[in-house]
Amino acid sequence: MADEHLTMHQVAERTLAAANSARPALRVGPLWLLELLAHGSAPLARLFGFKPLIAPGELTFLQWNVRVDSSKAQRELAFRPTSANDGIRATVTDLL
Repeated sequence: MADEHLTMHQVAERTLAAANSARPALRVGPLWLLELLAHGSAPLARLFGFKPLIAPGELTFLQWNVRVDSSKAQRELAFRPTSANDGIRATVTDLL
């Protein structure tokens, strides 16, 4: 577990770097457009049996800007968090 806050774009950038990819992390459209796409495509996806590009629940999850604080675990349990870069690198290595 990492004890630092990253945006989804930063996670994408670091994941691409860990995979030694020269591709830039993609930027996303404005939130209003993503919400329109998610909520507009969901009923059509159910009706016609396809997977939408992004479902409303997925978009909600991606908007969740959680901040982790492991200070109590560090203090009381001697927990030492892994850096985000090390965690991402290990995950990419295991997946490739």
